[in-house]
Amino acid sequence: LKQQYFSIVDFILITKFGFEKAKKDNKWHSVPSLQESKTTRKILVKNDFPYYTAPNIVHYILWKIKEDLTNSEIEQAETELRTSFGAMDVVQWTNPPRLKSLPEIDHAHYLCLMKE
Repeated sequence: LKQQYFSIVDFILITKFGFEKAKKDNKWHSVPSLQESKTTRKILVKNDFPYYTAPNIVHYILWKIKEDLTNSEIEQAETELRTSFGAMDVVQWTNPPRLKSLPEIDHAHYLCLMKE
């Protein structure tokens, strides 16, 4: 990942939010950059780097750029996981700022026990 993308933020913006990409110094950069982006957006997707869990547990991430997630958005995503994605049970958490692996983009984690 670090060999192809300038940063993990660029990877998330390009692969999750669909930002355009441009090569500079042989690495992909998002266009626009996070700092240049003007639009607040959020997306709920499977984690590309999930924790090791039982096969019927799926790790999702709710990402949001330009603003922090609200409690309502976090709860809404959990409801969506149950109703649209087939989760029977959901454990959700948001790391405190000092423990966030990617502090530039707010995000919440969901471990979902899926229907078989």
